[in-house]
Amino acid sequence: MSNITSSSSSSSPATKDGLSTKPPVHAAGKVEIHQETATIIKARLIQHVMQTYYFLNFTFLLVYPVLRLSGLISKPSNELMILYVSGFMVVIKILKNKNVDQILTGIIFTLKMSTLILLYYSGETQFKLEYTKKMMKLKTETSSSTESFEESEPFKFDNEKENIKQQNTPISTKDLGYLANFFHYGFYYVMVYLFVCMLVYLYKSQPEPKQSSFVHFFNQISLKNSLSFSVQSKELKDKYLLVEFFTTWSPPCTYLASTFSDLSYVYQGINFGKIDIGRWKSIAYEYDINDSVSSKQIPSIILFKNGLEVSRMPYRKNEFKIPYDKKTPKDDKLFEPCNLSYDNIKLYFNLDRILAEVKPSLNNENSDKKNNNKNTNKNSKKNR
Repeated sequence: MSNITSSSSSSSPATKDGLSTKPPVHAAGKVEIHQETATIIKARLIQHVMQTYYFLNFTFLLVYPVLRLSGLISKPSNELMILYVSGFMVVIKILKNKNVDQILTGIIFTLKMSTLILLYYSGETQFKLEYTKKMMKLKTETSSSTESFEESEPFKFDNEKENIKQQNTPISTKDLGYLANFFHYGFYYVMVYLFVCMLVYLYKSQPEPKQSSFVHFFNQISLKNSLSFSVQSKELKDKYLLVEFFTTWSPPCTYLASTFSDLSYVYQGINFGKIDIGRWKSIAYEYDINDSVSSKQIPSIILFKNGLEVSRMPYRKNEFKIPYDKKTPKDDKLFEPCNLSYDNIKLYFNLDRILAEVKPSLNNENSDKKNNNKNTNKNSKKNR
């Protein structure tokens, strides 16, 4: 633990008792990922985005453009304004979030809301146009039978182009009342679209996180056994264990799953694990993790060394890169909001340094495996 804290304190502008109390500022691009590993991550990302959840949702986002281009629905007067606002919101979602699932789900939600608004106003425009044509037809029939009405009629019926223009200009429908102005075509468009979206949600409620064979799922017994083994083992590779404490109902946990999977894929020398504290309540109680809906600690990531906690995310204001103090009064408001992105997790827990520390142990293990394989091959040849 002393090695981790000392390395972080040298890069931090403020220290307390030899320990850093503020996150260090890192220059972008100093830590380079191997090209082969980056290629694998990109391939995994493409495969992740092509899953059924995203395919279905982005397909249903094409409903409005297809209906508009085919002429089945009318163009609302405020279409451009809605599209501009939607584009602005999409840009904000992209800039605000770094996690792929958060970005894509944010974009899908924004575009779905825009589609609902556009469908409603499109139905309203179609309703007003039909009402206008109906009123124009009624006025035309009335003017042909009454000369007095014809003299006071403001429309020029001898001008065919102007007549068509007036028919395509919606008139006010306030005289029809509130219900008639609300329950028009747009209302039914919205109801049908919501029904279809509900079916999609029931089929696929959220994106499936990227899985990794390097992440071990714990229960309350296996986690304690792993921590005990970490204490007893003499191998460096067994000393460190990075555990994610998650719940199945939390969207942030779903978003973090893919990031955690990628980290385990890149840092294969470090042991990664996950445990569902919604199921194993005793673990949440043991590590003082609040698993309520309003909690700021869901999800949490804890780094263990020799079975003891080194640091955790999210952390309390005065516990940056130091173990959690159970003597401090429990208050969820003391926890700093953390962006659990790939880079933030890597830098906070100093995974590059840990991987460099355990590499000698990994190299020795690989050489032992090669020697064992050679010996087994020689023995098999002799037996033949």
